[in-house]
Amino acid sequence: MRLRGTIAVITGAGSGPGWATAHRMAAEGAIVIVDDVNADTVANEIIKDAGRARAVEPDVTQPGRDREIFKDVANRFGRLDMSVNNAGILWKPYRTGCSEFASGGAGMNYAASKADVIQMTKSRARETWTV
Repeated sequence: MRLRGTIAVITGAGSGPGWATAHRMAAEGAIVIVDDVNADTVANEIIKDAGRARAVEPDVTQPGRDREIFKDVANRFGRLDMSVNNAGILWKPYRTGCSEFASGGAGMNYAASKADVIQMTKSRARETWTV
């Protein structure tokens, strides 16, 4: 239980690498905040396996939603120890920085993940959980 008591927000935890990360971190003792459109399902799976999890409702189309989630985590648990930024969204068509249209997947996932990391890094740099 290397992560016992660690508070972790995992975006995109509904499938693939995010799902695996959420389950593994919970198995290692972390309290997992599942941020995904399928958050309830994943959180219930973790709880069923004797882990600790909480589902949150994401909306990547709303600026500041990540900040609301972090404020909620800080109010509820007093801190946030880890953030795994794994979320991606799929819009068709999406104009990439290379002036080409992506049919979804890699282009959008890259852009969403990059934006998420930048925003979360800026938020974290501005505050030391004085939210």
